[in-house]
Amino acid sequence: MTEVGSAILFRLLCKIFSSNKSFMSNIEEMFKELIEILAHSDIEVKGNEIEESWMESCRIAKRRKKRLLITGWLVTASVAAMLALVYFAYDAKIADTPDNIELYVLRQQSLSDSTNSSIQLIMSEGEVMTIGGSESNIDYACSGKIIVDNDTITEKTDDLEPRYNQLIVPHGKRTHLHLADGTRLCVNSGTRVVYPLRFGTGDRKILIEGEAYLEVAKDESRPFIVKTEEFEVKVLGTKFNVFAYPNADRKQVVLVDGSVLVNDNRTSRKMKPGELVEKNSSELTIPKKVDTESYISWINNIMVYKKEPLNSVFDRLHHYYGLNFKINCDISNIYISGKLDLQETVEDVLASIASSVPVECVRIGNDVSVSAEK
Repeated sequence: MTEVGSAILFRLLCKIFSSNKSFMSNIEEMFKELIEILAHSDIEVKGNEIEESWMESCRIAKRRKKRLLITGWLVTASVAAMLALVYFAYDAKIADTPDNIELYVLRQQSLSDSTNSSIQLIMSEGEVMTIGGSESNIDYACSGKIIVDNDTITEKTDDLEPRYNQLIVPHGKRTHLHLADGTRLCVNSGTRVVYPLRFGTGDRKILIEGEAYLEVAKDESRPFIVKTEEFEVKVLGTKFNVFAYPNADRKQVVLVDGSVLVNDNRTSRKMKPGELVEKNSSELTIPKKVDTESYISWINNIMVYKKEPLNSVFDRLHHYYGLNFKINCDISNIYISGKLDLQETVEDVLASIASSVPVECVRIGNDVSVSAEK
């Protein structure tokens, strides 16, 4: 099984058992211990032996499904989960390379507080730095020096061990991130970015969950790769926007300048400036021409929409402000054009929308009820 396959398997197990918090807590601890044990052991296990054990556990669970009580099923499922985690740990042992950012992400359980309203910078040793304000600037140097707004900190760099940082930007906040190779990112709200303190001699890889606009420093000998949950973008030096929130129905890449290759392991799309590629439920769409301003205006705290479906506007506001929109009327045929100032209050933004289209928006906490205008 490849490292990507192992990652998918682990995420699947997390989804299956996510409702049982105590079970997942135990699995996480066992997972960490297995990684450490196998990383320092001389145990040799054939990957196909573990895979066969995993498949046999699945077959047993299916045969007994109708006869087992819930408690019995959980025991069987627990065994299957453990086998899968052993497989992942074994896979990590043989595939852990300095460029393997996926393994780092999976090894690091969520260190951020999802309820935290402040920007968080998680250092390679796990220390969490909280950054105040609605917008921040973070600059990295090859020496390991990091400038966060007006503060300077230093992280140890080690040529033999890759060190990664994580940036967590909550709803309503943004961050300008300057990587050690000269690449610049504008990171939108509700976004997580994982990246190395400094890049090695191979591919420059980062991971994005959410939205970011990138201006990649050109280096033909070291392609720059942005990994997301469902696809990756490979470039040499260019400007583009990635929209890849985990719960979004459609993920997008919009190319402003240069050339990129988007790949989801099934299809590849080479893009030209001014084009959009979307990842829907089954495949990457064919590149199409778009007005890039509508997709990158957020970096200037402006949301531009031109004959855009109203539900799409609400979807973008959901990701920016963390609002949950409850649609109580048919808005499928309502299109809207205009601009929203994202520095205004939520109430002002909703009022601007209501003044342009025949709907009423009522906010209670993080929930917004959208109804037909009376």
